[in-house]
Amino acid sequence: MTIPGGIFTPGAVIFGALGGVAIGVGLPLAGTAALTAVGFTGTGIAAGSIAAGIQAGIGNVVAGSLFAGAQSAGALGGFAILGPVGLIGAAVGTSVFGGIALWRNIRRRQQPIIRIHVIYPHV
Repeated sequence: MTIPGGIFTPGAVIFGALGGVAIGVGLPLAGTAALTAVGFTGTGIAAGSIAAGIQAGIGNVVAGSLFAGAQSAGALGGFAILGPVGLIGAAVGTSVFGGIALWRNIRRRQQPIIRIHVIYPHV
């Protein structure tokens, strides 16, 4: 099925949707993995981690600070805080990947027509 104009092919729509899903799911997963890797876990700051070293250096954690936000996101498993990031990522990803697919379809339709004129000399 194509929409009049021929550029919105099913492949373009699927490519855009898959790109959006990949980014929308990938960003929160990557964010959660990054928080856990540096020591912001569901049970608190992991002993001996980078986060523990930072906390030891700053002392009392001020509410609303970047460290407090990371600590909260780690305690909630990341998805509670990073969910909105995933939604924004999905929207941006769908737009970018869909735009790429549409641009490719438009470029395909605008292939130049080459005409060769052969002139035969009259002998």
